Amino acid sequence: MPLTVKQIERVRFLRSLMMYDAISGNYKAYKEARKEYASLAIKDFDAVRQMKAPKVTAPLFSKPGFNMLVVYLRDFFRIKTPEEKLLKKMGQEAIRLHNINKINTQV
Repeated sequence: MPLTVKQIERVRFLRSLMMYDAISGNYKAYKEARKEYASLAIKDFDAVRQMKAPKVTAPLFSKPGFNMLVVYLRDFFRIKTPEEKLLKKMGQEAIRLHNINKINTQV
């Protein structure tokens, strides 16, 4: 089921919000945004996959870098929701299919 324009804008906003919350070190807001993002992303995975993700780099020994590290470590060890597990599985499958297609076209 394709996402509406409003839902696509919400997905973009959630991606930006997750990055901002990771940089600021706000784990609870990051976690809630990630859960909502996963529930929207599984509805139309192909459209979400084609969106550009925000990219931020920061040195590890800086305040934003340390905040991101703490948030990502806490997120790594938390119990994921079924939507998040499904989204991860869908992403891994898409990468696998991409690699298979790349190999088949090179032969």
